[in-house]
Parts: sequence; C-alpha cells; structure tokens
Amino acid sequence: DRRFSGPREAVEALAEAFGEKPRFNDRQAREIVARAADLEVTTPTQAGNLSLGGIQQLAADVGIPPEHVARAAREIGRPTTAPIQAGWFLGTPNRIVVERMVEGEVAEQEYPTIVDEVRMTVGNVGQPSTLGRSLSWRTVGSSGQMTRAVSLSVTPANGRTRIRLEENLSQLAGGLFGGLMGGIGGTSIPLSIALAVEAFHLPILIPFFLAAGVGGAWGAARKLLAVNRVKRVEELERLADRLEEYVAESIRTGRRQRLGR
Repeated sequence: DRRFSGPREAVEALAEAFGEKPRFNDRQAREIVARAADLEVTTPTQAGNLSLGGIQQLAADVGIPPEHVARAAREIGRPTTAPIQAGWFLGTPNRIVVERMVEGEVAEQEYPTIVDEVRMTVGNVGQPSTLGRSLSWRTVGSSGQMTRAVSLSVTPANGRTRIRLEENLSQLAGGLFGGLMGGIGGTSIPLSIALAVEAFHLPILIPFFLAAGVGGAWGAARKLLAVNRVKRVEELERLADRLEEYVAESIRTGRRQRLGR
C-alpha cells in the first residue's frame, strides 16, 4: 500500500531525495518538530516506534547529520549507573565505572581482540578469564610497583552485550595523600616550631603553623587526585567507545556472514 502509483511519482521522489536539502532556522525547526508531534498523536505509526533510519531522515530534514543521530541513539541506549559518592576526606570518588550496552550478542572469538585493546590502553598484561559466555579481565600487580586496579567485564545476554570498565583509585589516593601529607606535613612540623619560637617568640602559634602545613598538603593531595581522576575517566570513556564500536561492528559482520550463507 506504500508503493508509488506510477513511474512519475517514483522519479519525483528520487529527484526530491537527491536534491538539495532545505535548511531551517531554529524557529522553523521547533515548528516542524511541534507539528510532527501533533501528527504523531493524531495519526500514530503502526508500531508506535521509529527506526534509526527514520529518525535520521527526520533529522536530515532540519540539517542534523546522521552520525550525530546514531551517536545520540547509542548514548540513550547506554545503561545508567548510580552516582558514586565522594568522601569528605578524598574530596572525589575513589572509583570509576563506565558502561556501554550494544544491541546483539558478541561472539566469544572476539574476546582476544577486546582484551588486547584494553591491555594496550591500560599498559598492563592483566589476567583474563571466562565464566560461561562472559569475559572478565583485571590488572595484575607486581611486588614493589604501583599498578592501576582496572577491571573489564563483557557479558552477552538476552540479545544485548554489556561492556563494563571499572577502576579503583584507592592505591593512587593512598600514594598521593601518604606522600604529600607525610612529606610536606612532616617537614612543616619542625619549620613551624622554629618559626613560632625563634622568629615570633610565640609558642602559642605552633598549632596554627602545624595546621597550615598539614592542611596545605591535604588540599594539594585532594586537587591532584581530582585531576588524575578526570584524566582516567576520559581515558576509560574513550576506551569504552572503541570497544562499543568494535563489538557493534563484529555483531553486524557476523549477521551479514550468516545471511550470506
């Protein structure tokens, strides 16, 4: 019932599709979206949903590139995780959790490539393991060396694949706070006593100098931890995006191969 009634309509549709796309300003775009919403209410589609291609076509009419629509669809489909609370002492959360959800179930033969990508990014050989159809990987530390505590899980189930990256920053926080507060704070103690007694001749100022030295070290450690956490969040987000694209492409390729057979 959606076929063209004749070749003229088909030619006109082709000419319109390949012709120059109209451009709309912000006001016109809002009017189009509002009118489209009215039409959807009065004449809903048969399934009540739009495919990604349909959304991209609607977006193209107002000048939005299809790749932006595809990215927005991936972001909407990502699972949301509960926010990690920041402790008062550290000033920032000591864990990072990044998740992605891909439509379709990834094949187990793709696991070595996924693990290699994580290994190269994190810089640790790590230890992979499988349980059923799920993949797990975590960093392995060596004696006397500070190692990032990063873990990965890939779980295909119920027609979808969940990718979860997690990093524990407790070791980094311990190194920063222990080093700065122990070093700067420890050095400030004799200096504060010397300043209070020798320079000002006021022993009562000793506690204030001590608090200033330790407090300054604590504040510097909090700032460094926050900066490092932001960098690692960005790194894991980019890694998750690459894994998401690879898994999605491998699923599409597998489907095409099955259709070809």
